[in-house]
Amino acid sequence: LGKPISIIGDVPSNPTESLISDISSVKVGEVVVAVGGGSVMDAAKALVAVSALGKKRILLIEHLRLGTPLPTDLKMIPLICVPTTAGTGSEVTRWATIWGEDKVKYSLTHNKLYPEFAILSPEMCVSMDYEVTLSSGLDAVSHAMEAVWNRHHTIFSDQMACAALTILYNYLERCLRDASDLESRAQVQSAATIAGLAMSTTQTALCHSISYPFTSLFSMPHGLACSFTLGAVCRFNMKVDIDRLKPIASAFSLNSTDTLPDRINAWLVELGIGQYLKKYVNLKDLDTLDENLITRARAKNNLRDVDGIQARDLAKEGIMACMPG
Repeated sequence: LGKPISIIGDVPSNPTESLISDISSVKVGEVVVAVGGGSVMDAAKALVAVSALGKKRILLIEHLRLGTPLPTDLKMIPLICVPTTAGTGSEVTRWATIWGEDKVKYSLTHNKLYPEFAILSPEMCVSMDYEVTLSSGLDAVSHAMEAVWNRHHTIFSDQMACAALTILYNYLERCLRDASDLESRAQVQSAATIAGLAMSTTQTALCHSISYPFTSLFSMPHGLACSFTLGAVCRFNMKVDIDRLKPIASAFSLNSTDTLPDRINAWLVELGIGQYLKKYVNLKDLDTLDENLITRARAKNNLRDVDGIQARDLAKEGIMACMPG
């Protein structure tokens, strides 16, 4: 491709609004290539958006803070994504997450923000340590499950979610055991992208709604924050439509959905999620959250309506199930 016109390095985890100011003066060329995890790909989408807006970053800030739609006729520079983690699915979605300086989560969205190409190379993922592999893999698990118990699910999103979960259930633990196993890395990376495609149809739901305060207030990695409630939310949703969970049960090789919440929790414990959760949070932290656990744009996608108190109880249930003792 020749010498890059500009290089943006050291993109922080969970990029904030200040990033938009930092990148608004960056010179761009014919294409933007994002090589990194979800935060890098989200930052690249912000760069593409602000460039299309003629570097008028105030329009992007208004879009984030107020939900003001971006012009539909924007001419976006093509984006190529090369993920170095396996979980966010950002390489196949039109969304990016940008955090406010006050720790409020904002969403950047535009139909022309879909990457032009996604390049999946398992060799790019072998340097991930156990926690990053676990957290990013569980982010993909969450995308797939939430696509199933989602008000916007379709038969196609269900099939993609089931396919992704089947792969993750069979390969994520193997990937964690041996970081250099390229076959399992490739399988998990493909599953993350398939889950991203399912989630791009439905958007995320209650587990993601609950996750945001854990990331913003306690610095818990996103994948951990949106996965420890999966069993609890599964149990919560099955009370209104147990049949909706059949694609997930199928991925776990279960003949019945009755035991699915317990199997999800047991699997999370087997993967070692508990020791990492303990680094970031304890049960006492949950008593102060209440309605802060509800991000309406995400929670409204959930199969069953929920309020802040119920969300806090689900968070407690998830923490207790995943941190035995």
